[in-house]
Amino acid sequence: MKRGILLVSLILVLFASAEGATIYVPADYDTIQNAVNAAQAGDTVLIAPGTYSGLHYPPVSDTTRCVVFMKEDIVLLGSGQGATIIDALNQGRGVYCDSVANARIEGMTITHAYSAVYGSGIFCKNHSSPGIFDVEVTDCGDGGIICLNGSSPEIRSCSITGNDSKQGGGVAIEVNSDPHLASCTIRDNSAPEGGGIFVRGGAAPIVDSCVVDSNFLNTLNGIGGGVGVRNAHMTMRHCQVNGNVSTGSGGGLSLLDNANVLIEDTRIEGNSTTASYGPGGGIYGEFARMELVRCTIANNSAPGSSSDGGGIYSTFDTTMIHSCTIAENGTNEPNGTGGGIYYLAGEHSLENTIIAFNSPGKGMSCVMATPDVRCSDLYGNQDGDGICGNDKGGNFSLDPLFCDLKENDYSLHCSSPCHENNHPTSEPCGRVGAHGLGGCNIVAVEEADGEELARPGSEMYATPNPFSPSTTIHFSLQRPARVSLSVYSLSGRRVRLLEEGSLGTGEYQVVWDGRSDAGRHLPSGVYFYRLEGTSPSRTGRLLLAR
Repeated sequence: MKRGILLVSLILVLFASAEGATIYVPADYDTIQNAVNAAQAGDTVLIAPGTYSGLHYPPVSDTTRCVVFMKEDIVLLGSGQGATIIDALNQGRGVYCDSVANARIEGMTITHAYSAVYGSGIFCKNHSSPGIFDVEVTDCGDGGIICLNGSSPEIRSCSITGNDSKQGGGVAIEVNSDPHLASCTIRDNSAPEGGGIFVRGGAAPIVDSCVVDSNFLNTLNGIGGGVGVRNAHMTMRHCQVNGNVSTGSGGGLSLLDNANVLIEDTRIEGNSTTASYGPGGGIYGEFARMELVRCTIANNSAPGSSSDGGGIYSTFDTTMIHSCTIAENGTNEPNGTGGGIYYLAGEHSLENTIIAFNSPGKGMSCVMATPDVRCSDLYGNQDGDGICGNDKGGNFSLDPLFCDLKENDYSLHCSSPCHENNHPTSEPCGRVGAHGLGGCNIVAVEEADGEELARPGSEMYATPNPFSPSTTIHFSLQRPARVSLSVYSLSGRRVRLLEEGSLGTGEYQVVWDGRSDAGRHLPSGVYFYRLEGTSPSRTGRLLLAR
């Protein structure tokens, strides 16, 4: 009996030890660093609202002071962005992680970090991989977040704004670091290269559902207003790269020196270059490999007197563009060419892509390049809709019938020749462009079919409905099909792609959390969900009530 009681007591002690203690700042310790020093593995340092500015030298060879030098296996938990503020007073780093493989930093604002060498708001080096969640990093003088020497933190739901740096104003990712950025906003940062994000030296980050917006370069003839990648890999999915400005090449993204980049389901819009030689308003590639899948490259510009490639400029690259929409980009008049795409040498393929309404400039221009072009629509480009390269079949020149050009809605009207059921040639092309049928078809579908919207008991319905914060969309397939399930606003703009791919016969459930593709909470109101790829397509109404 005594042995059983002893065993139970030992288990309880071990469980309590694993759960860890909570250390309060400033109640238990007056500075965050003193609390971190006292913490043991599994402990949480809970920081009350307030501003904390005490600077300390880390217990390593680095001589740059920081407000917090992190330890492994602890949680640094603030009271929320704007409530708990770490202010480095422009005299050192905010939070410094050296060889910290496991830790969490959450719920705070880090500001005014600066030093001459890697003086960022958060600096991760030597294989540090903390979780960084719900943190604002702002107004730092040597970058927002830096990842160096194999560091791979998870950076989620963070706001990285208004930082300045020597490279990578918002986030710099260097030397074999592989961080994962998800649902972050990277805005109004500046640097000579990679105003928002800079990647180099064998790094391989994943950037998912992030907004890279209104970043810029703080020197003449810089590169990559939004994102710069050199000799590294990057995967970018479900992102928005908008309104960034380069003083040299690559308004949105610049990919150089054997960069290897995959970009999927991403909108690259409204970016620009300002130099007289500023090619690649949306994307600039040089000796790189890029693959673009279901991307929208629109309203980008390269207006300099010697600039080409309003949407994309590719020189000595390997490029693969699949199912993209490249629309309303432009170069200068009269010298520029390649309003949509400019190819200079390299190996290129283009398929199932719309290149439309680019002005000034041709839809595509080629110099010493012969891209393979298949199942694509070139239409309404100011200086010509011709294919320069190898016509592999299925190409045409017809109005794609976007739902609403004025509102930058590039989804398709049901009569569009780019819709998979309306293709004007005999080639088995499938859908052309990045977007399927848009909200402009919803009323027409209801009236034509004479059916109510989807409801419980039908082949597709959502429950709960009305809902908050999430709902589950149920649908069934009677035969295998390649389908897409999207959510549209009442105005017809697609706000979320929930599912896309080949599915087999059966019943499916997909959860929508009321967020946009960029991870933002959408306001209360009426939305529509639409399943394409079945015949007929199916549509349902949702009521989000927060």
